[in-house]
Amino acid sequence: MPGHRKDWLPEVRKAWARIWDSPLAGELAEEDQILLAVAFEALQKFYEKPTVLGGKVVMGIFAPFGITPLDRRRLNWTRQKPQDNPQQKPAPAVHTGADPRDVLDGVH
Repeated sequence: MPGHRKDWLPEVRKAWARIWDSPLAGELAEEDQILLAVAFEALQKFYEKPTVLGGKVVMGIFAPFGITPLDRRRLNWTRQKPQDNPQQKPAPAVHTGADPRDVLDGVH
């Protein structure tokens, strides 16, 4: 955590640790730590006094770091998906009752 403050909230400390333990950490340059310090200061202020405007500011500051799914898409980052279990068969589709398209009278 940036050393300019000693009273970081636990939520902010946890978010800091998650970033540095994530695959994102490998994408960050040393210079990014300054921007992250600003971002986490904004996050600290948001947790101390949450407002909609504060939330928008935090989202805007974190955007370059690919924190949200939309940001990752914009940066063309992908996350590794869990491997499917080839031995697990998909559950069969179960259909009971009338065809729901019957209410569309004459369309199908």
